[in-house]
Amino acid sequence: HPVLGDYFVADPRTVKPLGLSLGLLAVAVGQVFVLVYHFLRFNGYLGAMKPVQAKARERYNFVHGMASHLAQPEGFGLIGGYLIGTWMLGWMPSSYYSFAGGIHWRYVIAQLLLQDFIQAVMHYGDH
Repeated sequence: HPVLGDYFVADPRTVKPLGLSLGLLAVAVGQVFVLVYHFLRFNGYLGAMKPVQAKARERYNFVHGMASHLAQPEGFGLIGGYLIGTWMLGWMPSSYYSFAGGIHWRYVIAQLLLQDFIQAVMHYGDH
C-alpha cells in the first residue's frame, strides 16, 4: 500500500500502476460489451426496437452514435480521472493495492454506485 506523506498524497515511488492499468482495461472491456450489445439491438438481432419518443427523429447513424458515446466527458473523463487520481494519490483502501484477499465486492459496488450518481448529476446538469 502506498505510504501517504505530509499532505495525504502518496510518494509516487510507492504507487504501482498495475492495478490501475487493470481497472482502466476493465472499463474498456466493459465498453466493448456495451457497444456490441447496442449494435445487436440496433440491427434487430435481439428483437425489434421501440422508439422512446413519439415524434420521429432523423435516421440514427450507428457509427456517429458510437463516437458520440465514447466522447462523453462524464463517462471516460470522469471515471478515468477519478480512478487515476485516487489511485496515484494513494487514496484507495489498502486492499485495492494488493492482490491478496480477493475482491471486496461491497467496495466495488459502492464505487460503482457513487460513479453512477455523479454521472446522473452531470447528466441532469446538461438538461
